[in-house]
Amino acid sequence: MSHEILTTMGKNRTFFRCMPDIFRQRYGVRYIDPSLPDEFKDVDILVNNAGLVRGMAQAPDIEPEDMAVIFDTNVTGLINMTPAILPIFKTRLDGGRGDITNINSITGREPY
Repeated sequence: MSHEILTTMGKNRTFFRCMPDIFRQRYGVRYIDPSLPDEFKDVDILVNNAGLVRGMAQAPDIEPEDMAVIFDTNVTGLINMTPAILPIFKTRLDGGRGDITNINSITGREPY
C-alpha cells in the first residue's frame, strides 16, 4: 500500500506506523497518543488495518470467547480508532478533509 501512496502522492511524503492495542482499549482510542512526534500529529490518512483469527474451529463450533476476540479486533478496533482522528480532519480550514481506508480481514472472504 505504501508503494501506491507514494506513486499517487509523490515521494516527498513521510509515514508513521502507529499500532495501538485496539483490543484492550474497549472504550476506544479517543485521543492521539501524546508520545506521537509533533510532525505526525496533523494526520492526513488513517489506515485501519486490524485483523485476527483465533483458534482453528469452523462455524458453528467456534468458541464464543474466540468469536468475541475476533469481533473486537476486526470490527470494534476500527470503530475505536476513527474517533481519535476525526477531530484533526474537522479542524481543517476547508471544512474538514482527510482519508480513512479500512482494510478488512481475509476472514470475511474465506471462511475457516
